[in-house]
Amino acid sequence: MAKWEIPAPDRDYRERIDTLTTDAGSHVANQHIVSRILLKGFASRGHGSSKGCQLTAFDVERGRELTTRGLRGCAKVPAFLKFASKSAEALWQEVETRLGPPIDVARSGNLHASHPYNDVIKDGIALHFVRSPRFLDVNQASAAEAMTGVRRETPYIRKDLLAAEFYRRYGFHAGGVEALRVLLDKPLDDWQKLIDDGALARVSMEMMFERVRATLQPLSLEILHVPPGCELLISDAPAFTFCTDGRTGITQVNMAIGDSHGIALPLARDCLAVISPDSLDAEITPEAVDMFNTIQVRIARKQVYYHPSGELRAFAETAADRYRVATQRPSSP
Repeated sequence: MAKWEIPAPDRDYRERIDTLTTDAGSHVANQHIVSRILLKGFASRGHGSSKGCQLTAFDVERGRELTTRGLRGCAKVPAFLKFASKSAEALWQEVETRLGPPIDVARSGNLHASHPYNDVIKDGIALHFVRSPRFLDVNQASAAEAMTGVRRETPYIRKDLLAAEFYRRYGFHAGGVEALRVLLDKPLDDWQKLIDDGALARVSMEMMFERVRATLQPLSLEILHVPPGCELLISDAPAFTFCTDGRTGITQVNMAIGDSHGIALPLARDCLAVISPDSLDAEITPEAVDMFNTIQVRIARKQVYYHPSGELRAFAETAADRYRVATQRPSSP
């Protein structure tokens, strides 16, 4: 089990939002949530000299294979971040532009414990763990819960302070809790606007990336290679936390970092990286490959991607069908 030491935020959310206000409208239309350099390791070279790398997409909800497409057409979400997304993309690219050579070294089996590329792989794991639809969903839910809690609890926790402010402002005493809540309307409306505009999510993602990045740097890295005749696929939300019982393998995924035993990310069709207590470079079993591929299908936002050879189509169909049955998600027409 990795020993997590997650640093506290070192900046104020509102101050960071204010610094980005001038860039609020600078957007990237189609934002990729999986780096193309990562997707490239699962792709094949297209036919003809003019074609680049190609991937086959599989729709998990509908349980069907989609068209083969270039990397630009995979794992992208229009308006994923609605606020200052251009500056966010610049931040992500600081990591993405360095990932290519470290992935190649990892695939070759030469990423030893002291290799400087270890830190780049860890940054890539942090990036893909945070830059995900799941993070946005959790952030939105947490923000809504916090707003409700503030509105509900503050008139009791700060009753004397609010009562004094109410009297100062209106010249008479508040008639009760609901009257005190009037004082919260304006500041809570301001925060709600930051939520609705996507500003809070944008800054939360940036600050969480910095915290996760710092958390992973002192930890060890496993590079796990697949055996001959096997290959990995990758989802549109590929990095995941996990717990393991030490005997049967991974028992739970996508919990909070502090509650997990590690974080994993597929690097290419032939290897994946895992944050763990000890450094390791080893080959896994075919059963472990199936387990990791099944997890990718389960945690996908919408799609998984694999080499156009067609070897993983039947597996994706079966795994998606089993997941729909397990979660009682009906197949779309």
